[in-house]
Amino acid sequence: MADAAESLADALAIARGRIRALESEMSALHRQVDAHRDGVTDLGADAGASDAWAPGQYEQNERLRDECVRIRRLIDDAVDECEQRLSRISSPPWHVTAGAIATGSAGAVTTAASATAQHARFADGIDMAILRRLSAHGGTQAAPLLALHPGWLDLLRDTPPDAERVREWWAATDLATRAALVASVPLLVGNLDGVRLADRFAANERSMKTAVAAKEAQNARIRMQLDDPRTAPEDRILLRQALAENQRHIDAWRAMLESEGSFLDEGGTRQRVEGTQLAVFDPSRDAIAVYYGLLDPATGDIPHWVEHVAVSVPGTGSNIADIGQQGWIISDATRTARTAVFQWVGGALPQDLSQAVDASYSHALAPRLAAFTNAIARPAGADLSMVGYSYGGATVGLAEAAGLEADKVVYVSAAGLGQGNETIADFPHTGDVPHYALMARNDAVVGLLQGPLPFVDLVHGPSTLTAPGVTRLETGRIDAADPDSPWLEAYNEPGNGQPPMVDSHSSVFMPDSTAMQNVAAVVTGGEAELFVPDEIIMTPDGPVSLPGYLIDGYQPRYVRIE
Repeated sequence: MADAAESLADALAIARGRIRALESEMSALHRQVDAHRDGVTDLGADAGASDAWAPGQYEQNERLRDECVRIRRLIDDAVDECEQRLSRISSPPWHVTAGAIATGSAGAVTTAASATAQHARFADGIDMAILRRLSAHGGTQAAPLLALHPGWLDLLRDTPPDAERVREWWAATDLATRAALVASVPLLVGNLDGVRLADRFAANERSMKTAVAAKEAQNARIRMQLDDPRTAPEDRILLRQALAENQRHIDAWRAMLESEGSFLDEGGTRQRVEGTQLAVFDPSRDAIAVYYGLLDPATGDIPHWVEHVAVSVPGTGSNIADIGQQGWIISDATRTARTAVFQWVGGALPQDLSQAVDASYSHALAPRLAAFTNAIARPAGADLSMVGYSYGGATVGLAEAAGLEADKVVYVSAAGLGQGNETIADFPHTGDVPHYALMARNDAVVGLLQGPLPFVDLVHGPSTLTAPGVTRLETGRIDAADPDSPWLEAYNEPGNGQPPMVDSHSSVFMPDSTAMQNVAAVVTGGEAELFVPDEIIMTPDGPVSLPGYLIDGYQPRYVRIE
């Protein structure tokens, strides 16, 4: 059986390498085709006509198309081979009885659950063996080993070891070895759940500096190409686009490296923090997470006096160069309540509304979010809240279905409960914890996904506003302390050229708003204002839906959150 397993592993590894090579080649070929098409289109020619190309280019385009089709077939064949081999695992030619588990004799079939658990233990053992190998000899051989075995890093990222075992391993590793690993393999250390935050920050700062230098070097090469008179006009268009995109990342990452913040310590005194505290930074995965708070100088993790931890997941448009401001706003709004906040963008999010109707991003991110959140080393007695905004709300819901553990959840202007989810009662660890939701009544960004239209819940699941077990909170005024300030639904951000129904989607995070106070109440405990249902009134022009807060005699109602 061991020989069969080893043979299968070899075959799968070969197939995986073959798929990666073919996909890489196909991607390169696609880029060449797109470059030709874009260049010709920008020059005013017809990209579909053979005479629109320079001599030989149209034929090359057709050859590339045929090659892509051929490679796709090869990939499909490789995948089919993998699936056939994997299917044999569920129907092995050997049997094990229940008694044989203890005695070692043969008999009945192993259950799927026990096989899955056995596989998890086996994979975890491999991961830990790799980590121990990397930390041997004072960590001096870690970088050469990863260079020799690049698949190790992929394995540790794709199927990370149990965070508690990593925590034990890291605690048992001497300080000199830790420093060597931070310096030599920062991409691994900075993104490995279970490593203490202080060391992750140091590793990710190093990785970000390396990424800035790499982007700068790439831009230098691009400028040389642009200065070369032999560079074709259609290539110049693509080069300038790449130059601008690289510069966007460089500027954003430099700003993070050079930033300063301050957070309240146990006694209420502000302590300055230099640079952005990066809990995750992996450009290959478009992954980044920022920590807002102080560290315990002894443990290098969240201080023992922190009472509330929050993980904020932003929505469409957030990326590795623009993480969004929600985490910082939550941190600032709860600064007197001994909080620590993470803003998590653990991978690619949709960047525009056309992509936001694709649930694949949330499905890919959900397991990562669950793993990251569950691995946070919380102080004894500290609670943890999830804040999912817009597309991030659907991502949080799917992460809950994937096993995320939290004490409270608030969906803010959420796209939905997560595609495939039906009710929070199905969530394995958060099905019985308090859930809240808030959204402006006129939200035109995700509001259409919340109504009774057929099939809309197939996009990102049912609405969080009406899901059983979820308490809806009010959005109220832009300035909760000013009774003359605009209601959030009527507020228009000056000069942005958008109507209130678009602004209201993000105005829920206005720092002084009723909505933001309600989010803060979920995170730290306290009173949150309950949603007041609309009322239908009759007018000469017919029935009109009127927000509850505009009805005569309106009095806010509150719910106590622990």
